[in-house]
Amino acid sequence: MGHQSPLKFDGDDERTLFDLFKSLFLLFLALGTLRVFNRSMLFRAWSAVRSTPDSVLTGTAVYAGTGLVILCVVVVLWRARRPAEQRVQRGTLIRYGGVATVSLVVAAYLLHRNLTLPVFPRELLIAVSNGLVVMGLFAVRYTRARDIDLPLSKPDRTGWATAMGTSLLAAIVGLGGRYRSMRTVETIPQMPFDRAGMGGVWPVELVLSGVFLGFGWGLLFHGAVQTALRDRLGTAAGVTATAALSGSPLVVSSALDVSVWELNALPRAAFLTADNFMLVVMTLALVQGIWFLSRQFGIDCTPVLAVVAVVLVVALVSLAIEESPFVPLTVSFAFVAALATVGYERSGSVWVPVAAYVSYQIFSTMEAVRFLVGVPV
Repeated sequence: MGHQSPLKFDGDDERTLFDLFKSLFLLFLALGTLRVFNRSMLFRAWSAVRSTPDSVLTGTAVYAGTGLVILCVVVVLWRARRPAEQRVQRGTLIRYGGVATVSLVVAAYLLHRNLTLPVFPRELLIAVSNGLVVMGLFAVRYTRARDIDLPLSKPDRTGWATAMGTSLLAAIVGLGGRYRSMRTVETIPQMPFDRAGMGGVWPVELVLSGVFLGFGWGLLFHGAVQTALRDRLGTAAGVTATAALSGSPLVVSSALDVSVWELNALPRAAFLTADNFMLVVMTLALVQGIWFLSRQFGIDCTPVLAVVAVVLVVALVSLAIEESPFVPLTVSFAFVAALATVGYERSGSVWVPVAAYVSYQIFSTMEAVRFLVGVPV
C-alpha cells in the first residue's frame, strides 16, 4: 500500500476521501432501508394472497408485472453500457415496451392457466426486488454519480476461466458453511423447509433467486463500489475496503444483536443507521490496520494478502460475538466476498464476482444441503 497511509491526504484529497466514504454510508443506508421495506411489503402481499383462492388473473398480473420489472432493469443496464449517442431513443423504447407488456401478459396468462404455478412466489419476488432491482439500479446510479463506467462487457478467456473457478470454490464454501451451520443446530432431516414460501416449485425458484441476488450483489459491490474505491485508494487498499464492505455486513448486524424484522419504523431506521455506520468504521479500521502491519513487518501488501487478513478478522470477530450456528455462514460468506474481490481485480470483469455470488446463493441454502445429502425436501 506504500509508505503513506491510503487514508491520509491533504487539502482537496482529504475532502474527496471523506465524500467517498460519506457516499458509501448513504448508499448502504438507502440499500438497507429499501431491502427491509421491500421484504416487509412482499410478506404482507403474500399473506393477503394466501387468504384468497387461487386466481388465474391474479397470477397473470403477478407474473407479467415481475417480467416487466425484470425487462425494465435489463434495459436500464443495457443502456448504461452504451454511449449516449448510441442509445435507443425514448419513443422507440416506449413502442417496444408496449409490445413486450402485451406479450408478457399473454404468456403469463397461458402459463398460469395451463401449468400448476404458485400465484405469488414470495422468495423469488424478494430476490428480484432486492437483488436485481434495488442493487442493480443503485449500481447504475452510483457509477453515474461517481463518474465511472459500469464494467458490463463480456469477459475474455481469462475472465471466463476465473469465473468458473471462483463459482466452483464459492459453491463448495457455501455448501460447507451451510452444512456445518445446520449440523450445529440439529440433525439435517429435522430442519424445517418452507415449501409454501418457495411456491411449490423450489428447484426453479431456488436457482432464479440465487441468480437475481448474486447478480445484484456482484454488480453493486464490485462493479460500482470496488471500482470507485480502487480508483481513489489504490489497488491493495481498494481490495481491502471492498472485501470488508461486501463480506462483513453479517458480522456488523450480529454485533448489534437486534432483529431488524421485529422493529417498528423509527427503531428500524436507527438500527440501519448504526449498522451502516459500524460497517464503514470497520472498513476504515481494517484498511488502516492492514497498512500499518504491512509497514511494520516490511511486507508488500498484495490483494491476496489483504483479503486473507479481512477474512481472518471477520472469523475472529464472528467467534467472539456470534452464536456457533452463524459462524460458519458468516465466515463462508466473507471468504466468497474475498474470492469475488480478487477475481474482479485480476480479471476486470464484473461477471466473475457475479458468478461467485450466484453459486454461493444457490448452494448455501438449506434446501440445497438437504437435496445433496439425500434428504427429501
